[in-house]
Amino acid sequence: MKKILLMIFFLACTKTFAMSCPSNGTIIDTGYSEAQVLQLCGQPVSINAYKATTNLSEELIYYKNIHGSNIKITMLFSYGHLANINTLDAASNQVCQLTNQSANSVSASCASREQNVSLSNVCGQIIQVGYGIGYINSICGNPASQKVLSSVTDEMKEFTYTGPGPTVLVVKNGKLVDWKY
Repeated sequence: MKKILLMIFFLACTKTFAMSCPSNGTIIDTGYSEAQVLQLCGQPVSINAYKATTNLSEELIYYKNIHGSNIKITMLFSYGHLANINTLDAASNQVCQLTNQSANSVSASCASREQNVSLSNVCGQIIQVGYGIGYINSICGNPASQKVLSSVTDEMKEFTYTGPGPTVLVVKNGKLVDWKY
């Protein structure tokens, strides 16, 4: 009995994200091809075609003076979310005492220190992996450098229909992906 109820529940839930054509109420689902949508829903009142670029990975570089030391902060973002924080302390204004092979003490510039971290307060507030790029910019300010490392451009179409409920069907790269009012 439990198995039958579970199967009924599963089958009932499989179409919970189905949509209906705004023009005639025919049930459609995400993943349908553009041709299938046009065949089932008919011709839209208007079609808005455009390209949408999504940045897959970005690099932001900041320079901060922390306790008299110039710190380079490189932040890598994946799909708009912080994936890594790299800090490099060049230690250019610090002098370290070293011992040479003759056991003499010698003053020299300190070696740079580099760290990869997932949590930091280099911008004055805690930032951590997972935070969005907009939020990071609001805390750290504008970066000294910002590069898009990889991106993808999608062909988008919005089919506008007349009718009740959601009237715009969104097609991405030839497949139905969403609807909106």
